[in-house]
Amino acid sequence: MSEFGKKLREVLLPEGRLKMRPKMRPFVCDGPPQSCEVLIVGTNPANEITTNWLDWWNDTTGFDFRAFNQVYDFVRKGVGTRAKLDILRKDHGLRCVEANVYMNERKSGPGPNPEDNLEVIKLLIASMPRLKVVVEHGQIARRRMQGVVLPVRPLPWEHLRNANDIAALAKAIKERCQ
Repeated sequence: MSEFGKKLREVLLPEGRLKMRPKMRPFVCDGPPQSCEVLIVGTNPANEITTNWLDWWNDTTGFDFRAFNQVYDFVRKGVGTRAKLDILRKDHGLRCVEANVYMNERKSGPGPNPEDNLEVIKLLIASMPRLKVVVEHGQIARRRMQGVVLPVRPLPWEHLRNANDIAALAKAIKERCQ
């Protein structure tokens, strides 16, 4: 087991828990997060998936993005913020980790008892040697990230409504990566 995988399981499975609670999504990336330069932090994942997130995680190869997307595409039907973030990978070649300050999946926001994800975000930041950009997507993410020590200046971003917003974000990220 990798050091990152060991620490990740300690955060996700406290008190000897064997499985994560349903509808929890700590982060998404293609392969190991250590290979990514961009961390995008939002509020909470909107679409609910019943698959245990750890089913897509492998300590050697990282997160199985393709297998996750097969399930996720069925649920989301190609719309929403994740669909727009996929454009950053596919069309702009950016290696991104997507995380949220709350990991519970819920359509109408984090809800009354949100599941905090800041420990996972801190672990990601500490484990991403290539990190060049942290995008704080939305006001809630920006407020919650204020206490997190970042190795780079955060890039605040409000909306991802359309292709122009995605292109502008990709340009801003690429400028920071230079």
